Amino acid sequence: MRQLMPLAALLLAATASAQAPTIVGIATVTDGDTLQIRGTKIRLFGIDAPESSQTCTRNGQSYGCGRESANQLAALIAGKNVSCFQKDIDRYGRMVAVCRVGNTDLNRLLVERGLALPYIEYGGSIYADAHRQAVQQGRGLHAGTYQLPWNYRKDPNTPPTNGTAQLQPAKPAAAPVSAPKPAAAAPAPAPSNVYYANCSAARAAGAAPLYRGQPGYRPAMDRDNDGVACE
Repeated sequence: MRQLMPLAALLLAATASAQAPTIVGIATVTDGDTLQIRGTKIRLFGIDAPESSQTCTRNGQSYGCGRESANQLAALIAGKNVSCFQKDIDRYGRMVAVCRVGNTDLNRLLVERGLALPYIEYGGSIYADAHRQAVQQGRGLHAGTYQLPWNYRKDPNTPPTNGTAQLQPAKPAAAPVSAPKPAAAAPAPAPSNVYYANCSAARAAGAAPLYRGQPGYRPAMDRDNDGVACE
């Protein structure tokens, strides 16, 4: 039994270490779902906030919803130790984590306040209940209209953002537009005494279409009165 005690102590220590915060410290805000602690960039797990350049609408007025989310997050963590528990590393090399201030889950709180949305594709279903509550109470984004952040980023014309990289590159510059080709010349006027009983006769003679002012043009054959008969 005495020989087992060191092994048990090691197991307990390993478990405690695994459960310990990945990183703890005073954090700065990059945008509404991205923090930085001592040079480590941290993407909040399971949520997606509007981008820093993104605008939304509330009460018929446009406002910077991305800046609002970032400012609210900054107010929540100001001067406080933030504990972030790593869940993954994303393709941009950032830590993906659930972060807390004391017992408050920041990821969940941002969704509850309508400042971020559950990112279902990346584990956000755990915040679906918080999202429903925010929608029902018209909090934050849900007090107006907004574009889903992941759709906003997919737009190649979206301005650069502070937090999440765009998913697509900007569109290449359009090729120079060549000068328009000159319009085809109207058929040569027919002799002044030409008369076509109808468009079929004009087409049979190879004179269609007939332009207003040309011999053979008659308003009766110009049904839409656009100056071109027998189009």
